[in-house]
Formats: sequence, structure tokens, C-alpha cells
Amino acid sequence: MVTITPKHQFEIRYTNILNFPSVIQEALAPFVPMANNVHIDRENNLRARFFLNFDNYQIIVSWDRILIVFEGDIKELALSNSIIEEPFFNLFEKIKKLSYFGNVLNCLFYTICISHTDFKKDEIIEKFISKNINQTGMNEFVSNPSDIAITLVKNIDAKQLTITYGPYLGESDLLNRNALPSSKEKLLNLDKLGLMAEIKIFEQIKSVSFTKYKEYLKHTLDYRDNLWKAL
Repeated sequence: MVTITPKHQFEIRYTNILNFPSVIQEALAPFVPMANNVHIDRENNLRARFFLNFDNYQIIVSWDRILIVFEGDIKELALSNSIIEEPFFNLFEKIKKLSYFGNVLNCLFYTICISHTDFKKDEIIEKFISKNINQTGMNEFVSNPSDIAITLVKNIDAKQLTITYGPYLGESDLLNRNALPSSKEKLLNLDKLGLMAEIKIFEQIKSVSFTKYKEYLKHTLDYRDNLWKAL
């Protein structure tokens, strides 16, 4: 199976910076020359957002969060000097040093992965059902679905894990999740069928680091590889 990641997002949320538009330029300035371009949404508004656009990722900074959206092979993000370490976490450290910064509230680690197969649509759904669903007692309507997915939720202290997986039936599955990549030419065969896994790790946390990010990434890769056994 060939695996691709059309969307990966890591988000750190913090207490509101009430004078955000007037103080954030100081933190952003060293990173602007690194970006291909910079876009400002709602400029001079308290809820302004700054978009730093790069080749295969984007960093968004606002008054209550910083996030990175990436398209590509997520395994490389655990390497030293990856884009998560520089510029993302270095920019976050600049924001934390602002005198008006309060504290971190939580973070979200979100990934969509697709594993392509050569099965046809009906075959994928049938095989997925036979491996994952006990059909005893199902009525006529749900016994032959046109699509299917399973969602698992687990709470561990201040952390919540949510995994949704099922057949991948084409680009419409990504459109429905606002996850269609901006550079589709870099992610081939988006119209090819297979399995899709949507993995979310949300944690109430006061301190976030690159080490913590790598922990989330390792768990996500382990979950993903085990889910591919569902077909």
C-alpha cells in the first residue's frame, strides 16, 4: 500500500493576547524573510490572523493560537531542524517571550492519511465491513451501505484521542473535511481509492515542546499503521 498525508495540522492554543495586532510584528519579523509570502486577514483587528506561506506548509498566527498545516511525508517532521523545530517552534518561543503572553491552554495534533489500494469501491466497502463490523442484527438499510466509517474515542486524563477510519472513495472525502491539499500535483493519485484514517490527539497542557510533538507523531504513526490492517 502507498500512503500519503494530504493534511497534517499541529495547533497550540494560548490565552488571548488582547493587544495582538500591535505586538505580534516583533515576534514575526525574523521569520517573514523565510516565507514565500505573507498574508494578513482582518489587519489591525483584535482577531487578525497572519499567514506565512511556504512551499508545502503554512503557519498561521492569531491572538489565541499558532498552528502549522503541512502536506507531505509526516515522518520527516520528527527530524532535527525539521520545519516543526524551525521555524514553527522557534516562532512560538518568540511569541511566548512577549510581555503580553499569558500561558498555553491546550494543543491539537490532527492528521489525515490515505492508503491506496487496487480494489474497486464495492470491494473496499465489503472487505472493510467483513473485517470490522459484526453484521448480526443489522437491518436491510445498513447491511449494504454506500459508505461506512468507524469512530473511536478514548479519554486519558487530560488527553482525548479520536480516530475515524474507513474507505477512501475519492477527493470528495477530503473536500468534506476541508483537507484537499493546495498542491495536488505533489500528492499523486488523490482520485485512487483506498482507506482513510483521521487521527486527532487533543490535550489540555501547560507546556508544549518539540519533544512533545515527536511523542504525538510517534503515536499517530503507530495508530495509522495498525489501522491499515483493517482492509
